[in-house]
This record gives sequence, C-alpha cells and structure tokens, in this order.
Amino acid sequence: MCELTISQKHIITERNNSKGEYQPAFMQIRIHNSFDGNIDELDVPTLGTLVHEYIHFLQNVSTPWGLYDSMVRYNIMAETYAFVENATSTITLPLNIDYSQGLKNKMDIVECGTGYCPLSDTRRNNFKIDVSERICIHRNYKKVNNRNLPIITLDISFTDGSKQTIVLGANIIKESMAALYQMLIDETATHEEFDLPYNLIKIIAEQHFSAIASDNIKLITICYISLFSLSPAEVLIDNLAYANENPDLSAIELFERFVNEDKIYIKGKAMSVCDFFDTLIDTFKQVFFKSVRVGIDYIGEVLERIRPAKGFVPILTLITDYQPLSKERIKTLIDFLGMPYSYTDSGDFNPHLHPQ
Repeated sequence: MCELTISQKHIITERNNSKGEYQPAFMQIRIHNSFDGNIDELDVPTLGTLVHEYIHFLQNVSTPWGLYDSMVRYNIMAETYAFVENATSTITLPLNIDYSQGLKNKMDIVECGTGYCPLSDTRRNNFKIDVSERICIHRNYKKVNNRNLPIITLDISFTDGSKQTIVLGANIIKESMAALYQMLIDETATHEEFDLPYNLIKIIAEQHFSAIASDNIKLITICYISLFSLSPAEVLIDNLAYANENPDLSAIELFERFVNEDKIYIKGKAMSVCDFFDTLIDTFKQVFFKSVRVGIDYIGEVLERIRPAKGFVPILTLITDYQPLSKERIKTLIDFLGMPYSYTDSGDFNPHLHPQ
C-alpha cells in the first residue's frame, strides 16, 4: 500500500483524474457526474469514467492481488476495531496500534507490491512524462520477512525538467489498465496531463516493447496477468518481454499460457495459478465475513463466477475479439458480474446489483 495507507490514517482511493473514485476496502464507486443507475442515459465521457472505476472493482475481486490486498485491509480494520473496543483508557488520535506480527508481515508484502502511488504524492505537481527521454528499467530485490521480493524501479524524466526514480507496482499497473480500458469507450480520455499513472505502461511499451505497443488489448491483458501475482511489477515486465518476443500470440493466448504454465510459490511450495486463486477466494470469504460482519451472497456469487479454472475470464472475454466496446457489451458484463454500490456528488445512491 502507499505510504500512510496501510493503517487507519488514510483510506486509499483509486482516483480517475478527479472524475471518479473506487474504494477497495468498501467496494464502492463514486462518480462526480450524475448517475442514477441507468447506463443507457450516460454520455460517452461519463460512461468511460464508470467503466474505469468498474474495472477497479473487477481488479479487486477477480485477481489474487486484489483479494490479498483486500484481506490485509480487512484485517487492519478488524485489529483496529479490537483495539478501540478493548481500550481501557482515553483514546487519542491518531491511533498508535501495534498490529500483530502476522498482519505486519502481510502489510509489508502489500506495501512492497503496491509501489509508488503518484496521485497520493503531494510533492509532485507535474505528471507529464518527457517521452523523448528513455525510461530506464531496473530490477532489484528487497528482503521482506526473510524473503527476497523483486523490485522494479523506473527512472523517469518529466516535461518540467525534473527526474524521479519510482517503484513500479500494482497501483500504477491498475490505473494504467483501467485507463486503457476507458479509452476503448472514450477515445478522448487520454489523461495527457497525467501520464503518471494512466499512460505509463503504454509509454514503457512504446519505448521497450515496440512489437506490442500499439495493441492496447494485449497491454490490458498483460496488466491483468500481473495482478495474478504478489509481485505484479516483475510479472508485468516479464510478460511484456515475452509478448514482445512472441507477437503472433493473441491476447487470450498470452493469458492462457500464463495460467496454465506459470507457478506461484508460497513458502517454497509451487502452486498452479488456478489453485492459488481458488485458495485465496476461500480465505477471502472467511476474512470478509469476519471483518465486515454482513452477508456476502453478492460478493460470493461474483467470486464463483470469476474463477479462471472455469475457463471464462469476463474482463478479457469482453475485449479480446477486438470488437468495439459498446454500451451493450458493458451492460452484459455488469449483468453477469453485478455492480457494487455507487454514489455521486449530486446525491444519487445506487445499491449494488446482484449478478443475473
């Protein structure tokens, strides 16, 4: 998680250039324009914004990274609640909680994998990348809880003349993927003043992996693949390189190869991607119910429908035939996977839609 977002100090939101937000901890979408739940009435820019935030929801519930990240958030909530409930003296803010060692270890993994969160960086005002300067990619390792975790750092130059070395991670990958998906609906949503985070993966591909740089469907797919790991940045770079070396492979073939051939190593034990995901889904259900203390019929149904072992990946199936991403297709996806609770600045409140 980003600095200050791993505790009660800050509830992280995934923001779409101030037009919308998705809050992973509460699985809710905020849209700044009016939206009463009727997609047919949305103009193209607002529909694009909704799709951007909906992709964040699917990243949250349909990838191992999203589930693991959420479980850590819910465990933080549970231990924070227990701290307040069991307090024997006056509570002062900000809270100073000594989380359990097991939770601290998981928080370290999430913080490492999340990487730099540009939209939370109040020190930077310019996010437009100078594409005439090549982004340098470095691979290093960081010892976390007696494990050597891969770290991908990027040296980036900006149009104001500044330079910065950042840690690539899930935050930027998710934003780039959602922005690429959004542009399938709204070609004007270029986020040109916010290359970081929205256009970074595209720019990296243009500079380092030119054989696939023009194929946004492949870039979306590879971003999605990376979220099936707890080290998403390394998986992203490795799969960009593989796709670049094998340009004849289709987007869905790249995903199927990853799911069928790659292994996830947990405490030295190799697991298939599907087995790892299935295990996380079962654990997530337990953690979610314990922490949120509400029924999870809706989320439980979504989790069952997105298991890769079933051979159907809705978030990719919708686009990998390279047909236009129409409003009807978006509605079909929402019918199949439902819609989380959403609200708007103008006072619209839309309850979640159960999968049909």
